[in-house]
Amino acid sequence: MNSVAALCLNIPDIKRCIQTEEDRTVTVRTLLLLSLWSCRSSSPGGAFGYVHSAADTWGVALAVRLPFIRSLRKNMAGLELLSDQGYRLDGRKAAELRKVQARMGVFAQADGSAYLEQGNTKALAVVYGPHEIRGSRSRALHDRAVINCQYSMATFSTAERKRRPHGDRKSTEMSLHLKQTFEAAVMTQLYPRSQIDIYVKILQSDGGNYSVCVNAATLAVIDAGIPMRDYVCACTVGFVDETPLADLCYAEESGGVSSLALALLPRGGQIALLQMDARLHQDHLEALIEAAMTACKGVSKVLDEVVRQHLQEVSSLTGE
Repeated sequence: MNSVAALCLNIPDIKRCIQTEEDRTVTVRTLLLLSLWSCRSSSPGGAFGYVHSAADTWGVALAVRLPFIRSLRKNMAGLELLSDQGYRLDGRKAAELRKVQARMGVFAQADGSAYLEQGNTKALAVVYGPHEIRGSRSRALHDRAVINCQYSMATFSTAERKRRPHGDRKSTEMSLHLKQTFEAAVMTQLYPRSQIDIYVKILQSDGGNYSVCVNAATLAVIDAGIPMRDYVCACTVGFVDETPLADLCYAEESGGVSSLALALLPRGGQIALLQMDARLHQDHLEALIEAAMTACKGVSKVLDEVVRQHLQEVSSLTGE
């Protein structure tokens, strides 16, 4: 019995694991055992007496392990985002939001601050102002306040540890989107010739960064006592198998789905910002926007509860 025949006995079991997706841990463990087996078999006589030379070992590795790796990668890339039973990768239903937890007033030095977790995405927002225009006074507007937004990501926010300098293209684009969003929500006409600074940092990223930043910054602006027309809530939605998915996580965003981010003023139904980078058939656009608006209204209820709870805590501390 030669080495190729010995290894081929395990290939049907390996393919069965891949096709049925029984246990990816077992599949990966099998791959590691195959690698170890090939390496140990390079000695004369082999681990089990089947391989008699290093050339046989490398031949088995190239003939068997590489096709297996390709099939494994292909299977992982085609991982279904929505099961036949209607469940997503993290166990949620299509229209179900990730768990939202938030706190207001986390920094005493700032005029307003908030910390928000939406699933595994975590953001910190800080607001300063309204205050006088800093720098060139030519930036001042005689009829309303200037809103300055800065977005950044912590070095440890993703699995890839790298420097994230301020002013890069992605951060600049996100800062502009945040600025446009809050210009539509904040009553800037009440503070002419002044400036409002909103700083948002992503501490942990797992999809929906823009949406989490908007929701966190909304709580920070409210904590600063700056009047707004309404809560401004955001959510990222995608379209998979003719089904809209609300509040995408990173695995879903990177799965190649068509997605859009929407910021909404829920009571009036006004859209503050709509961003879509992927292609989407126009027949599906209305359903996707409707799903995003429904998700934003769900987020607004959570934010309203956070604000009311914060007011109760402040009232109990001040004795009012």
